[in-house]
Amino acid sequence: LIVASLASGGEVVSKAFHLPIGPPAAQESAEELGLEASSEPGPAGTVSVRLSTRRFVHGVRLKAEGLEPDDDAFSLEPGVARAVVLKPRSGKLEGSLPEISVAALNLSSAALI
Repeated sequence: LIVASLASGGEVVSKAFHLPIGPPAAQESAEELGLEASSEPGPAGTVSVRLSTRRFVHGVRLKAEGLEPDDDAFSLEPGVARAVVLKPRSGKLEGSLPEISVAALNLSSAALI
């Protein structure tokens, strides 16, 4: 796995992944990949999701009722945490945090936050 990151003002604005032996062929559990995810409420009805992994996770997608992620179908490299903000599709998020699912091309089943 080769990762190139483009940063501006100390913030990563883009990443490119090169997979010399191709994408992961097998699907594995979140535990096997070392995938960890947590969420917390943010300002204006948003939800902040923090993701980290011990192994490469390819094609990550987050889904939650009434919310839309600010990034979608991305990859996670080992040892680097990533934050994704989920924004309400309409209005403001009311009540408790919704269930958020994390899916990926090499994840055997969606993980729930």
